[in-house]
Amino acid sequence: MPLVYTPILWNSEQLIDTLGDLYDASKSGERAFQVTGVRLRPDAVEAGDLFIARGKRYIDKAVRAAADRGAIAVLVDAASDAEIDDHLHRVAVRDIDAAIERLASARRKATKTEVLAVVGAAHQAEAMLIGELLGQQGLGYLADGPAEEGLCNLGPQPERAVFHIAAVPNEIEGLAWLEAAGVLVLAEGDVDPEGWASWMKSLNKGARVFLPAKKNAALDAMAKAASEAGADLHRFGRDKSADLHLVGETQVEGGTVVKIGGSVEVEVSMSTQNPAVDRCLAAIAGAMAGGADPKKAAFALTVLSVAAASAERMQLRQMAGQMGGQMTGQMTGQATMASPEELQAAAAPAPGPELEDGHREELAKLAFAWISGESAVPSDGLRKALEPADGPVYVALRESGTRLREAWGEGADACASLKSALEDCRNAMPEKMSKVDGVELCLSYGYRPEPQTNEGARRRIRANVHRGVRGVEFVLNGQTLRMAPTYAVATNRDVPKVIASFCEQLRVNEAQFNAQVQCRSFSAEQLWLSRSGGKPTAQGLFRGNTLIDVASIDRAAVEGLQRDLGDFLAKSVQDDGRMIYMYYPSRGTEDTGRNNMIRQWMATCALGRTGRFRDDKKFVDLAEKNIRYNLRKFYSTSGKLGLIEYSGKVKLGAVALAALSIFEHPRRQQFKRVESKLSAMIEHLAQEDGSFVTFFKPAGRNDVQNFYPGEAQLYRAFVLEEQNEQGKLDQKYLDAFMSSFRYYRDWHFENRNPAFIPWHVQAYYKVWKFTRDDELREFIFTTSDWLLGMQQGREVLYPDCVGRFHDPKRPNFGPPHASSTGVYMEGLIDSFEMARELGEDLRREKYRLAIVNGLRSLKQLMFKDEADMFYVRKKDFLQGGVRTTEYNNVVRVDNIQHNQMAILKILRAFEDADFSHEPRS
Repeated sequence: MPLVYTPILWNSEQLIDTLGDLYDASKSGERAFQVTGVRLRPDAVEAGDLFIARGKRYIDKAVRAAADRGAIAVLVDAASDAEIDDHLHRVAVRDIDAAIERLASARRKATKTEVLAVVGAAHQAEAMLIGELLGQQGLGYLADGPAEEGLCNLGPQPERAVFHIAAVPNEIEGLAWLEAAGVLVLAEGDVDPEGWASWMKSLNKGARVFLPAKKNAALDAMAKAASEAGADLHRFGRDKSADLHLVGETQVEGGTVVKIGGSVEVEVSMSTQNPAVDRCLAAIAGAMAGGADPKKAAFALTVLSVAAASAERMQLRQMAGQMGGQMTGQMTGQATMASPEELQAAAAPAPGPELEDGHREELAKLAFAWISGESAVPSDGLRKALEPADGPVYVALRESGTRLREAWGEGADACASLKSALEDCRNAMPEKMSKVDGVELCLSYGYRPEPQTNEGARRRIRANVHRGVRGVEFVLNGQTLRMAPTYAVATNRDVPKVIASFCEQLRVNEAQFNAQVQCRSFSAEQLWLSRSGGKPTAQGLFRGNTLIDVASIDRAAVEGLQRDLGDFLAKSVQDDGRMIYMYYPSRGTEDTGRNNMIRQWMATCALGRTGRFRDDKKFVDLAEKNIRYNLRKFYSTSGKLGLIEYSGKVKLGAVALAALSIFEHPRRQQFKRVESKLSAMIEHLAQEDGSFVTFFKPAGRNDVQNFYPGEAQLYRAFVLEEQNEQGKLDQKYLDAFMSSFRYYRDWHFENRNPAFIPWHVQAYYKVWKFTRDDELREFIFTTSDWLLGMQQGREVLYPDCVGRFHDPKRPNFGPPHASSTGVYMEGLIDSFEMARELGEDLRREKYRLAIVNGLRSLKQLMFKDEADMFYVRKKDFLQGGVRTTEYNNVVRVDNIQHNQMAILKILRAFEDADFSHEPRS
């Protein structure tokens, strides 16, 4: 369905003319550049965008994040002292909010698109559903990000544009120029009546406005404002007095027919016995507000319902077959998830060499013979097998992981190109050739033009999903830069950074680069050739790593993961008790400038749990040493309250996890007073309605609700479990826990986010085990079922991504991350145990398969052996470390701890047969 992103190109002259007197030339950089879109959030930035850096706090961090994602220019307040990298074009303005309005208004005037505004802080899913319904009729355009950002990018192609607006605030200036032709309000709590009245004045005459039908002062005030503005007003809801209302539900074989009447009469055939009636009503209301045919929208809802009903069965089949058989780079079903750019990159791939073990062994012998200056002739069979590799050959010669020399060779065939590259190295450093113990080798093929005047090609070559799989070649001003896929892996460099360096070297800006460069992308057969054991050997690689088959996951393999993860944690504890937070394998150094108390204390928990699992006093001692270090450096008190403070912040999550680390330690009594004060802080931040204030410092800050309250609830659950086991259950404490459960249950369903789920599931399962509370059970199953939709299966573009938890269709939920996969497995193993205990066989099986595939993803990301550590100097230390993603080799402590704590529970809960990737009845 055509939910097409259509950005508009802005060159510097157009941009500056639009900004007018707001533009401060004296504070700005060069004028010659071109941007493909304007972004207000760093996590939404794509290559070639202008990033608008608003606010005063964390602005340097936001700019760095935007630059890392490919921003080429930054718009900032002229008075700002933000640090901006040299390769970014600085655009300084005197009023950022006014600048945003001008940019968005300019785009609004350039299009005849009708805008539908869907208002509701927690209703992104409904906005996307309505976008899909419009898309089914060829009208679809779903705005990416806030309304301001979407209007900056809005192009003239779509007839309808859907914007999801979190709320209509009292200060309405930022939305006054939206000029919506249709409005759907999903929850009156997201709309300030005064702000609504102000906004209604800017709506198009005759705008179609749909409001919930229930009666209250806020909705009545909105209805009055809409009527006074001349809007075509409708109320929708279940009650038959509503303009658009539920007529009835009729259960039929295989589902339910939902009849909707009033403003229009339609039927939606839902393939479930428990249809989402309110969502049906909202979807039809939204389609009508957007000018779509409601009967066609109802039919589209029926189609979507059928797809949703079959998803559960398909999910089981996908999980079972995700990694079965021979894995290839082209997995079936990718069209359902991959972006258009990814699909284009994957379409009709050129066939590569089909090498057998004998061919690889011969290549290794040839390479080391030529490195030694010996005469060697390739066999006809090898030459034949290498015929598809018709491009240049890349080599990097290494000694114990250190790169000594790299070269590209070109010859009559792949063997001649390899020999040419090695001779280049030999001529440059003849005295070092005897030290070479490994060769990083890429045999390139399948070159495809990627004109950088085309936005899709620009985005494609910069996309992280291809990093380490496809290489790129740039030719500009007589200079050629070619980046092999393994180079991107070994240096942990992405394409935007390589382009920036190339532009600096040639003294051109990115606009000139895009206009003049000849660019091609290519595939490569990747190999690691080694003679560290004396005999030349060859190992095939994919993205600089070895592909892990899910069939290799069994109890022995997972016990091996447990040993490596635990040992890495132990190696990370320094003599003074400090835990290494972040490590860069490519450099062989740690980052001492970054830290995070939540992740540090969770690592402490992981150390202690590993010690108990192994019955190993060494880990108990290390955990105590780490606790004492953390307390010395970060603990203080404020009266009866205990603080964990870092960088001027005292976070509820850090306090809770510090308390949990102490609670779980065998020598807990030594820290009894500290734990008591930390516990007091948790209860100090708990509110009467069950919510938590998430920060003690800075006062007034109360965000990160998806994480910190769950961590506080988890500590409370441990305390309650202990009280119950001792026969001393504190009913008041349990009531406070349940009050928070009910508050955050409702909050979560209004603010869906996968990050929320594992913390709360773990806490509620622990309490459910002795209360058997039905509300807890229902929440655990409902949220865990939903979470499974985040896991990637056969639809992925590249096979090393299978099993990770990431949804590219919902980027607001965050990028893929090893720690996410680990923490989700922590929750899913509890859900698995509950399903098994209650005889929920289908759920048990879904959770089991998700866990097995998550373990596959973990093993894929772990540093395991010489082949995937070919560029690493400190191999002994890195063994057992876990990459952040398939294309980002940075090791952060939570990559280890979450996966380790999940595995410890999995090894206790799973029987041997549960590790199978095959589905069971």
